[in-house]
Amino acid sequence: MIYLKNILNEASLTPYQIFAPGTGGAEYGNMKFNPSKIPTGQLKIYNAYDFGGQCVNKPHGCFWTSSYKEKLKGSEWTDYKKKKFPTWHSSMGAVFKVKSGTKILKIRNHKDYMKIQKKFPMRVECPSGELYLNWQKVSKKYDAVQLTNTDYVPMLGQWDVESTAWFNMKKLEFVGTTKV
Repeated sequence: MIYLKNILNEASLTPYQIFAPGTGGAEYGNMKFNPSKIPTGQLKIYNAYDFGGQCVNKPHGCFWTSSYKEKLKGSEWTDYKKKKFPTWHSSMGAVFKVKSGTKILKIRNHKDYMKIQKKFPMRVECPSGELYLNWQKVSKKYDAVQLTNTDYVPMLGQWDVESTAWFNMKKLEFVGTTKV
């Protein structure tokens, strides 16, 4: 039997998360942040693969954040966008406080991923023949999933940097916006 108790933590990495709009660049309208349009409640999560057989091991329908570094006024994601995709950078971020009691499934490395994959398997027909996570099932058990280090999880190669995919918006409290 697989025990996930060593992987499940209460938001211990940082008490704050940041959503950095602008993803996709000008060609996608820069997705400006509007606080009145923050999703609420339990989000309907799909597997990206369910949309036309995309060979992407990511949840679809979630709310994406990255751990907020208050002193640096940003996160790994905002730094990544500035360097790799400067047209995506909107210079504004929305900060959220993680509420206590939040169930976050943390993936720190390949070993963690393989344990989780055995509990939430999804076989896909991709050239790589990879076993993916069934994100719908994960979202029913956890409020969010956090990838803490992308260097050691080859099955999640489409995740660029440390980030958190939120399934339950009741566990985030909007604090305000900040320049990044």
